[in-house]
Amino acid sequence: MNASIHALLDRAKRLLSPALPPQSEANPAAASTDDDYLRRMEAERQSFNDCANVHELPEIFHYWSNKHLAPKKFHQFGITDPEQFFFLYCKKLAEQKGGFLRMVSIGAGNCDMEARLARRLLDEGISDFRLECTDINEAMLERGREHARQMDVAEHVFPDYGDFNDWRPEGRYDVVMANQCLHHVLELEKLFVAIKSCLTPDGYFLTSDMIGRNGHQRWPEALALVQQFWSELPEEYRNNRLLNRHEPQYINHDCSTESFEGIRAQDILPLLVEHFHFELFLPFANIVTVFIDRPFGHNFNAEGEWDRDFIDRLHARDEEAIMSGEIKPTQMLAVLRSEAVETTLLHPRLTPEFCIRPRQVSPFRDKTLLHGKVRALATDPTGTYRRVQTSCSDIFLPQSASSTAGSRSDGRAAHGAGGDRPAAGRVSADPIRPGRSPCWQGQWPVQAAAARLLCLGDQ
Repeated sequence: MNASIHALLDRAKRLLSPALPPQSEANPAAASTDDDYLRRMEAERQSFNDCANVHELPEIFHYWSNKHLAPKKFHQFGITDPEQFFFLYCKKLAEQKGGFLRMVSIGAGNCDMEARLARRLLDEGISDFRLECTDINEAMLERGREHARQMDVAEHVFPDYGDFNDWRPEGRYDVVMANQCLHHVLELEKLFVAIKSCLTPDGYFLTSDMIGRNGHQRWPEALALVQQFWSELPEEYRNNRLLNRHEPQYINHDCSTESFEGIRAQDILPLLVEHFHFELFLPFANIVTVFIDRPFGHNFNAEGEWDRDFIDRLHARDEEAIMSGEIKPTQMLAVLRSEAVETTLLHPRLTPEFCIRPRQVSPFRDKTLLHGKVRALATDPTGTYRRVQTSCSDIFLPQSASSTAGSRSDGRAAHGAGGDRPAAGRVSADPIRPGRSPCWQGQWPVQAAAARLLCLGDQ
């Protein structure tokens, strides 16, 4: 195992199981953590090693996008699609700056979008730029080098190994791009600090990403709507093409259990609000993407009358629920700045803050990442749970566990050694099923960069 894998493993161990002592032969839990991380890394690598087009989507997706997404949300801002969004703002900044433009794309994968972007800039007469592309997958980076050669942009596009969990930029960048990669990142806080530190004063952080529930699951309120529409589907439309299974009832699958897919998706937007200023924020879609994305989208006939009518009705209900606040959008395009600017919104109601889903009253119905500095502690009226509010979280822990945090009788945290850092740990039940009382295992500080709570799942 090479040094880069060792470094990634050490970071993941801190995040996924901070309570575990160093690995030893007498510590099977630590060995299990190593195995789990390596399994995730291998699944991630295998998933993309042979994937020449990571953004290929079903035809029904394009029907929805061309009818509902692009004309009603993107076109008013001069945007036709996410790839053109990146080009548009790189071109805009190049023309405003009038000199050398240094850009980087993190988690660039095959670098195909980046190669096309460079080609379009050159075709527009913009040639004074450098576009660096980072990724941990060497097979994809090699495809990126080939893309650059084929499109005659190798003098401008530079694919190279880089881990976005420990990215240490050298110098300043005018543009940082993150195209569908943030939902793979464990150390979001560290990455966002690095991005903000390296942006030039007028620089852009451009992102197109997923901002829904971890593992691309649906929260209960959205899941209820999915199940309503699921009941209308013909049986042959309920085949999950990615997981090769038939789903009579929709299974709220957690993609993050096998790899880093969606590992911290629900934390992306709150942390962006905390670290950056939005120049443009375009949120969209929730329940509709369950039906039009890769798992089930290929079951639909994009030319079929019933299929189109179904997607149109689904989209209308999705829009109604998002605008009312009943559910929250799960995708976005965003232009972010390190300094305060005026924000352009898709709709006055759809601010970044409005699109953040409030935390559940109890964490025992979801896998929740607790992060940020503790702001407040309080005991709920029943005395059963202890509320821990941080800069990005509002969760409830078992009172028996949080009582070791140096609390006072009035429910506030005691100051002094460890008083403002309540104990936390891994919540679990054995076996995990509804109605079981969670038990508390281990302790570690809430102030850790990202501490995982393993909790009871939705049924």
